Amino acid sequence: MKAKKTLSIILAVFVAASIIMLVRNEISGNVNPPATKSEPSGSGASSNPADDSKGQNQTASMQGTRTIVYYFHGNMRCATCMKFEAYVKDVVASRFKDDAASGKLELKIINVDEPGNTHFVKEYELSTRTLVVSKWKDGKQVDWTNLHQIWNRVDDEADFKKYVEDEIRNMMAER
Repeated sequence: MKAKKTLSIILAVFVAASIIMLVRNEISGNVNPPATKSEPSGSGASSNPADDSKGQNQTASMQGTRTIVYYFHGNMRCATCMKFEAYVKDVVASRFKDDAASGKLELKIINVDEPGNTHFVKEYELSTRTLVVSKWKDGKQVDWTNLHQIWNRVDDEADFKKYVEDEIRNMMAER
């Protein structure tokens, strides 16, 4: 009988701890980090956008102005995270085909759980999986914005894609 009571207590503590972690993760996933910063405050490891991916479209010139769309994810990927990636790939491929082909726009899919990519969490103040649109001039980042509203728009594909398209166009239009 004593073992059963002890096991019940352990189970209750485990359930309570699981609920607390779930609530904490849910709260941190809904926190809206600052939407725009002029430059990330990192170690400089990503001061060159060509260093940020594993060979994705690195042939684009480092001179001039270009925009990079980062989709940040982790090792664990839910159905919503997979939707984010699919929707963003579609937006870039269908609505920015010429810009992507010319190197003016680049999409980078980044796993922040991989070694060498964790600096993005601090640099872009990431609190959850998200999109960041970043403007680069002559190899230096000059502006960026976190599209934290993707979480609120993912259930409406057209709205999600319009939001992402508008934010990319806004960043590309800035001088």
